[in-house]
Amino acid sequence: MSDTMEQKYEVIAETSNYLVWKGEDVDGEVCYHLEVGNAMLTFYTEEWIEMLDLLKQILKDADLQK
Repeated sequence: MSDTMEQKYEVIAETSNYLVWKGEDVDGEVCYHLEVGNAMLTFYTEEWIEMLDLLKQILKDADLQK
């Protein structure tokens, strides 16, 4: 007998080269996935929040340099 687990996921954002989606791991913890080309970075919620903070800093710096 085979146990099949259906993974639930949600696409957050997508471009022609990048994809961000979130889903639950086997323990039910939410993971965020950033696909860049053929590489995928996976973050747990706390790490994802830190990554978002970093991206906000990058955007702020880019705005200051305009």
